[in-house]
Amino acid sequence: MEAQHTALPPKPGEPITGHSLQTFFPGYFALVMATGIVSVGAFLYNMKQVANILLCANVIFYIVLWAVLIFRAIKYPTDVWKDISSLVAWSHFFNHRCRE
Repeated sequence: MEAQHTALPPKPGEPITGHSLQTFFPGYFALVMATGIVSVGAFLYNMKQVANILLCANVIFYIVLWAVLIFRAIKYPTDVWKDISSLVAWSHFFNHRCRE
């Protein structure tokens, strides 16, 4: 029986390792939300070119984050399940802070 490796979360500035997918933080979806908000704001201020660039970048970010989630769910299903079933980790999917 193999011992399951528990990876520690990376610290800021550390290089990407083989365990980066395992410890991928679900709150990165905030990137998509923030880019979308700025894109809408740029559109409302008639900055159509900036809004379109941000929209295109946002679509790419969204697709990449879904791909990472799918690959992570395939390779590390228990870690994804822990994130989904933990109140604190689950709150990161919705990008608000939860007090313990």
